[in-house]
Amino acid sequence: MKLVGLFVVLLLCSALYCQSGKKTLVLVDDLSIATSHSLFFNSLKERGYVLDIQKADDRVSFQKWGTFLYDNLILFAPNSRDLSFDSENSNKVNSILEFIDAGGNVLIAGDITRSSNIATLAESVGVKFEEQGSYILDHFNFDQSDFEGDHSLIISDNFVNTEVFGKKPIPAVLYRGTSFTLDSDNTLVFSILTPETTSYLHLKSSIKANSKNSALVAGLQARNDARVIITGSLELFSNDFFTHKAQKVGSKGAHASGNSEFAVELTKWLFKERGLIRISNIEHHKVGETHSRDIYTVLDEFYYAITIEEWNGSKWTPYHANDVQLEFQMLDPYVRRILDSDGNGKFSTTFKIPDVYGVYSLRIDYFRVGYTSLHSKELVTVRPFRHNEYERFIPSAFPYYASAFSMMAGVALFSLIFLFQK
Repeated sequence: MKLVGLFVVLLLCSALYCQSGKKTLVLVDDLSIATSHSLFFNSLKERGYVLDIQKADDRVSFQKWGTFLYDNLILFAPNSRDLSFDSENSNKVNSILEFIDAGGNVLIAGDITRSSNIATLAESVGVKFEEQGSYILDHFNFDQSDFEGDHSLIISDNFVNTEVFGKKPIPAVLYRGTSFTLDSDNTLVFSILTPETTSYLHLKSSIKANSKNSALVAGLQARNDARVIITGSLELFSNDFFTHKAQKVGSKGAHASGNSEFAVELTKWLFKERGLIRISNIEHHKVGETHSRDIYTVLDEFYYAITIEEWNGSKWTPYHANDVQLEFQMLDPYVRRILDSDGNGKFSTTFKIPDVYGVYSLRIDYFRVGYTSLHSKELVTVRPFRHNEYERFIPSAFPYYASAFSMMAGVALFSLIFLFQK
């Protein structure tokens, strides 16, 4: 009986472990979105995510006793004016920002029409939507099916240039919605999909050109490694766009749209299946030795090495880069070096410790688009030479030695003359 009980406990623990990081709350304007976007939701379920789809206007338990009940949040509710969380924070936007501060991941889908809550939330993470009711048009890059329409069904493949969203090229995606601008002062937000240069914004009877900071899909990599994705199109994830045969006007032949692949790559990054790096080992010692010290001496030849690994979806593998930087600093950096990679995830360098004693820090602060940030800080003490470690006679000091001995000889000669001369 005890063995059966133990088996049940292990089974429950295994189930809880498998679902860790997978609990996802989906808020929608209408439950019909669960059907119209079922292919997107099914792709998440196939990867083990547990989805709780709720209407945004319902009372949803999101936080209890200071602990969030979900690991991820998907906001497919651009028009809901009340994000009705049954949480401890009465301000729903602040509750979502607290969720991000706690390390939660959020997918925000805006649209041509959207509530002030979505606009305020997006602006809080460095994204400003264009004016309400504006939508993006492109008369050169639109789908053939919209030939007789207003050309709002655009085709774009201006993806961000980073391998973190997959090394395999993604076909052009279909997009119908609005754009937004990125806060140029916010270094944490970056564009993922940008509009073509031939596109522009249309609002009633006026038009507006897209700025250089305009984007259709953007991401935020927070300092606590929480991730946020913002888009101006809810249809981007719809079944219609997933199964649509896209054909750019003027081109020959149709092809499957890249929306399905794009959504998978987006959510892999968003939910931290990709773009994860970690420090697995750090070593430092004097050149010629193998053990680390807490105290080094000025002008020692110093060796530093760090091992970085990247998660590939199933296991940790060596990370490849040529821009990992070490700072050896005391208030200000005294040494700044780009570490040499051995091609197997190990980055190292050697340098001579400055002739300034004190407490130094060995710092690694690594920020790259789409990757988790790395921070490492180790303190080492650098002491001056001991009295028995100096050279006894320094060639550059010979003039001073000569002056000292000449003074001694002069005093001795003067004493002899003074004592024995009458």
